[in-house]
Amino acid sequence: MQLDCESNEYKFMRNYAQVMVVCFPFGVPFFLWFIMYTRRDEIMQRETREGGEELSSLSFLFGLYAPNFYWMSVMDLARRLALSSFLLFMTPAYQILVALTISITFTVACRELRVFYEGHLDLVYYIC
Repeated sequence: MQLDCESNEYKFMRNYAQVMVVCFPFGVPFFLWFIMYTRRDEIMQRETREGGEELSSLSFLFGLYAPNFYWMSVMDLARRLALSSFLLFMTPAYQILVALTISITFTVACRELRVFYEGHLDLVYYIC
């Protein structure tokens, strides 16, 4: 089996991969935020953690978080992408500094804002 780096198929797949490397980290979080933003009134007025039957298809996105922090799953996805992908573009010394800054900032913000639906999860998040 050989790989011809000059073939049209190879060039197409290389270009496609380059576009997807840019689209995925920005497109997926934006799409998830947009879906929840269009249903924000229903999400914010929910009586239970998962909401009613009309929100069952989206409850995995906001179920952990308090009603007014329905968007936190998108922020958590952005945090995870930053800690796993964004750091690759930095030198090792800056990777450690930026990773610690991101981790500490998110941990303290979640603790202070009390973003979780159930209060004890704030403490669990902070300890972990």
